[in-house]
Amino acid sequence: GTVDRRVHRLDASLRPVFATELSDGTASTLALTARGALAVSSGRILALLSPTGALVRQVSLGGRASAPPSIADDGTIWVPTVEGVLHAIEPGGRVRSRTDMGSRHYDGASPAIGRDGAVRVPTMSEGVVCVGAGGTERWRFPSSAGFNAPAAIDARDTTLVMDRGGRLYAIDATGVERWRVVLGTYSFQAPVLGADGTLYVVTETGALHAYR
Repeated sequence: GTVDRRVHRLDASLRPVFATELSDGTASTLALTARGALAVSSGRILALLSPTGALVRQVSLGGRASAPPSIADDGTIWVPTVEGVLHAIEPGGRVRSRTDMGSRHYDGASPAIGRDGAVRVPTMSEGVVCVGAGGTERWRFPSSAGFNAPAAIDARDTTLVMDRGGRLYAIDATGVERWRVVLGTYSFQAPVLGADGTLYVVTETGALHAYR
């Protein structure tokens, strides 16, 4: 996706294959759906495109998308809006649920999807909000500093996320804190898990932190 509201596809030689224009906003990072379609959030819509670039469907979000689409194992497409509404959209484009999280959602704080399909969304005033696959809220994990960076989820379904106060949290699948580490500086990126379980965090000062 690009700022010209177009989705571009290039071949292996970097020759243009198609450039599909969308009706609203700036096209986000693309995601591949369970049906092989391309999903992209752009302004106030979610667009579904065929592999050839044909516009299959546009879904109104009722607000401006604040993150690229996240695709669950069952094919559900999750998209939050700046206004704080989390949308669950089926692969064919039908909106299955809309969940009001009660807080504005900031660009870049992409949702993370757990092993059972539950979604964790970092928000500024309502903490990390966990929403089940059916669209029902399960729990909230508060922070006085707020969250506006992406979260990650490990193999034990633990949510790893940093708040704006420089605290890195590990939150279990029920919303209970397992541990925290105070870094004293902020990160705009999601934590990264290595193959051996090492947790890596890059902060705004350029420092790389590793935990085991």
